[in-house]
Amino acid sequence: MGVALVVFWPALFFVGGNDRKEELSRLKGEYDALEQAANQKNCPVASELKAGRGG
Repeated sequence: MGVALVVFWPALFFVGGNDRKEELSRLKGEYDALEQAANQKNCPVASELKAGRGG
């Protein structure tokens, strides 16, 4: 599921118009914060997220 989030969340930018830009920016910030927290806690999902981003 973590990989799916990494792969498919950028597609939201193509679905929404300019009126959704702020909401998508907020969601990206929340996603980044969750990813950072997962990394700090050595959560198994963190490795999935990293692999999904190609890192």
